[in-house]
This record gives sequence, C-alpha cells and structure tokens, in this order.
Amino acid sequence: MPFIRSRKLAVNDDNSGYTMLEVMTAMAIFAIGFLALARLQLSLIHANTASGLQSKGTILAAQCMDRLMILPYNHTDLNPSNHTGGETAYSAGLYNVQWHVSQDHTLKDIKTIRVTVIPLNRAGRPVTMSAHKARED
Repeated sequence: MPFIRSRKLAVNDDNSGYTMLEVMTAMAIFAIGFLALARLQLSLIHANTASGLQSKGTILAAQCMDRLMILPYNHTDLNPSNHTGGETAYSAGLYNVQWHVSQDHTLKDIKTIRVTVIPLNRAGRPVTMSAHKARED
C-alpha cells in the first residue's frame, strides 16, 4: 500500500478580517442613515413646492390688488360686497381669487379692499392683502 501523505491547509490565525456580524451591523447602520436622508429629501421637496405656491399666490394677489387700485372709485368691481375672479391658472397652478370691498364708516369716501388668493393645491396656503382706496376728486 502506497504511503499517503496528508496535507494540512495553512490556517491564518491573525483574525485580521471582518466577521459576518460586523458587516451586517455596518450595513444596517448605513441603511438607516440612507433612509433618513431620503426622508429629508422628500421633506425638502414638499417645502419647496409649498414655498413656490405661496410665492405665486402672493404675486397673483399683488397683481389683482394693483388692478383694483387703478379702477375708478365708483367702478362696479369696487362696490361694497364680496367679489370673485373665479379660478385662475397661473404658472401651472390653479388659484381661486376673491376680493371683498367694504365702505369705511369712520372715514368718509374710503373703501377697504381685501384680496384673498387660495391655491387649490393642498400644499399651498391662502394669501390675503388689504389696501385702502380714497375717492379722488
């Protein structure tokens, strides 16, 4: 019978590698951090959208107020009551424009105009502006 020599594989005993548990723990920490960054990004996108709607609503309210302030004092759009401009499309957004005119009872010949712009998107907030218009004789 021939002599069979057994070979032993060399075993590295210095333990310089990472264990599976260490790798899995690092991956879990990385995943939690990545998910937190993704949530932060979504919050920033939502805040940016709401800010854009607010800015566009403010511009639309200012334009409406300018248009009303140019009108003569006795114009029908400046009669004391509630008025609506209907739904207005503005830069890929839809807004409802309303204004209320009231006669000031303490000061003669002064009207108070309050313009409200309401975005029809849930993320937006209403914008309100007020101004006083005096009779020009």
